[in-house]
Amino acid sequence: MTPENVSPRSFGDIALCLSGGGYRAAAFALGTIDMLDELNLLKDVKLFSTVSGGSFTGMTYAAWMSEGKTYGQFYDDFYSFLDKTNCIDKALDDLYDTPSPSGSNDLSLIRSAAKAYADLLFKDRTFKELQENVADSEPFRELIFNTTEFRTGNSFRFRASDNPDAFIGNQIFAVPPDIAAEVRMADIVAASSCFPGAFEPIRFPDDFHWTSTLENVRAGLMKDVKNPVTGKVYRNGFNVEGSFVTVPLMDGGIYDNQGISSAVLADAGHTFGLFLITDTSARNDDMLNFPSGDVRRGWVTMQTLLWFAIALFVSVVINTCVLVYYFFGAYYSNRTPWFELLLFFIAPIFFSLVIIGILIWLYRLFLQIKSITVSGAKFQIWYILKELALPDFIELMRARFSSLSTMTGNVFMKHIRQMEFNEIMSDPERARLVSFNLIYDLNPSQPRTELWKLAPDLKPTDQMIEISKTAEGMATTLWIDKKDLDTLVVCGQITSCFSLLKYLWRRWEIETAEAQKNSLPAVPKPDNPASPFYEIYQKLLAKWLELKTNPQAFLNRKRV
Repeated sequence: MTPENVSPRSFGDIALCLSGGGYRAAAFALGTIDMLDELNLLKDVKLFSTVSGGSFTGMTYAAWMSEGKTYGQFYDDFYSFLDKTNCIDKALDDLYDTPSPSGSNDLSLIRSAAKAYADLLFKDRTFKELQENVADSEPFRELIFNTTEFRTGNSFRFRASDNPDAFIGNQIFAVPPDIAAEVRMADIVAASSCFPGAFEPIRFPDDFHWTSTLENVRAGLMKDVKNPVTGKVYRNGFNVEGSFVTVPLMDGGIYDNQGISSAVLADAGHTFGLFLITDTSARNDDMLNFPSGDVRRGWVTMQTLLWFAIALFVSVVINTCVLVYYFFGAYYSNRTPWFELLLFFIAPIFFSLVIIGILIWLYRLFLQIKSITVSGAKFQIWYILKELALPDFIELMRARFSSLSTMTGNVFMKHIRQMEFNEIMSDPERARLVSFNLIYDLNPSQPRTELWKLAPDLKPTDQMIEISKTAEGMATTLWIDKKDLDTLVVCGQITSCFSLLKYLWRRWEIETAEAQKNSLPAVPKPDNPASPFYEIYQKLLAKWLELKTNPQAFLNRKRV
């Protein structure tokens, strides 16, 4: 069934999901948005659900539109930001100059990153601007910036919605709209892109900047919550027996790296005509490699290293005492020049004391990790490790860290991704409206033989495939050079154009199968003038053929 708001020759209201993936995702999303603008479809995008790197692009676009700027101004400003800004370098520069608004003086790279985003993009603009821009469903109906809260492990959404019953935060930790209105856009982007390993969690509300006092914000968050559906009033999760608790927030990709669940939540009434889901996750069929060759062994065991450290400590202490003894002898003899005292006595004594201090620190650290307690069980780590040769120990640690990294960065993320894909595809009515815009779409694992039979012109060129390969292989970072930036923007342009063409054929196949099953008239192909999508198909095809001739045809186009 086609939603009522779909005109005969358009997709209707579009829900655009922008995935995480650092600057790779941000630049690919910029290319996707740029193609939608080229096709005159960007005005139909009424929902943004963004995660991590996609939140940079989505938030900037929404902020620029709410300010009344043109699309061309948005593109130029955001392209320049990606081209010229190394967010990690900027955050490190400001690390010691970014205290917490709560008064805490602890170092926080994510707070420093939020300051960088404010300085370079959003200034002190707040979420209130976006709330006002969805109040009348123009130009947006839903703006959702996704994070993950580390109290209960749920999604935590900064959501500006035309639905007055929509939760901000989540149902456990609910944020009243008037409190959310004060949140800086920069802090939201920082929370959404706060990926583990690079950043520590950002504390809500303590690490966020507020127009009112933190005490007033906390008081507002401790108020009871009324469920708009059931009418039940319950205690907000921020209020634990009368005491306020902060909520650690991290990258939205931990819960849903494509923002699909939020888009489905916002589409409870089935009012969107197309879900365009961008995803810059790279395929990885060789996640973890075992070490090659035999286990490397040696005579230097961990126990030997301990005895060596003890012997070094004793010898350095004795050496220091001897140096001090002879220093005072030389000093009181009045026959030793000052520079010789400095060179042969004071400098060696200083370095000896530094070595003693380091060895004492290492020994105290050793005592702390000699045994560890996990879930109430105590493990004598030293008893296990002391007979290991040093190369074996290094290999064991490497294997564990690599497997942990693979689990969190690949296995876990692929599982979450599949769950979210299954969620949106489990509803047959919504499934036919989904177009997956994957960064590797032009270089699939299996050839699309059936699609090439239906539409031979859709087969990408070798140059397009190479662009897709290059883009997929780029790392997840918060910096990028101009060549890679252009490659990702172009990849976003050509991939989104192809994805929409592919979607129209897939939709025709679904509707044709249904028509045959129910003995209904044949459904016209999208390239048939009788199809309601004929006009948009011809427009997409014209752009695609132009891109096949020159994949960078629209990179430097004039934007208004």
